Amino acid sequence: GNSVLGLEVAFMLNGGVMVLLGVICWFALPSEPLLKSSESSGDMMQEVREGMKITLAMPEVWLAGVSGFFIYFAYTSLPYYVTYLDESYALPALAVSIFAILSTSVGRISSAFVAGFVTNRIFGSSAGGMQAGLVLIAFLGTALALIPTTQSLVWVAMSLLMPLVFVIFFMRALYFAPYGEMGLPPRFSGSVIAVAAFVVYAPSSFGYLVWGLLLDTFPGDTGYRYLFTTLAVIGTSGAVSAIYLRRRMGEGLRERIARKVAVLDENLGLEGEEKTFAKL
Repeated sequence: GNSVLGLEVAFMLNGGVMVLLGVICWFALPSEPLLKSSESSGDMMQEVREGMKITLAMPEVWLAGVSGFFIYFAYTSLPYYVTYLDESYALPALAVSIFAILSTSVGRISSAFVAGFVTNRIFGSSAGGMQAGLVLIAFLGTALALIPTTQSLVWVAMSLLMPLVFVIFFMRALYFAPYGEMGLPPRFSGSVIAVAAFVVYAPSSFGYLVWGLLLDTFPGDTGYRYLFTTLAVIGTSGAVSAIYLRRRMGEGLRERIARKVAVLDENLGLEGEEKTFAKL
């Protein structure tokens, strides 16, 4: 009875917040498009198509998406860290619950809060922050795969899991940031973000299934060793993608995009400055 009521209240609150945000966006967002071509000219769709051709042909757009893909894939492994501690080290329910709270709610809020500041000050760009985080995931995944599951090492396992959780949430705050740093015109950013979201969130359709299948096929400690080994491979693969992304973004990317957009505007006879939501 009470548990069902609690779920119903949670669903209603979530739905109410979504409706409220939708209404606010409806009135707050401008109705005027960011495109340079006017609706009366009939060239708006052509401008959108040509803009998509330019942006989606850029390797940097796909490298950022692939880097985000590996970050989200790592994120889908989070629920199994609690079961790892429970099954491999037989921790008391209270200790497991405390770890779950610290590694989800507290980790999510604290890491996301500092992500932008730390990335700009230490790594210089979001691609650099993702690169460092993915390398750390590869290291921590390898360490967790190799650590013996003896009761005396439970605190070592927890000391490796906590930074792993923090790093994953840290990078979740970054994987769309490269698109803002590329210098893409706001009028073409919608299609880019749509494609990026499709790539980044793709693991949500199979990630949990992969982890569950892995643990069911290899019960006990063996399954978790394979899980963390796979996580290390994901971190390594994502780091390689982020390294290439960082290099390409530092090679005059903004200037190349500006030149291509200038050619597009000239071919379509478009004039005027780029529009932003702040100026509408």
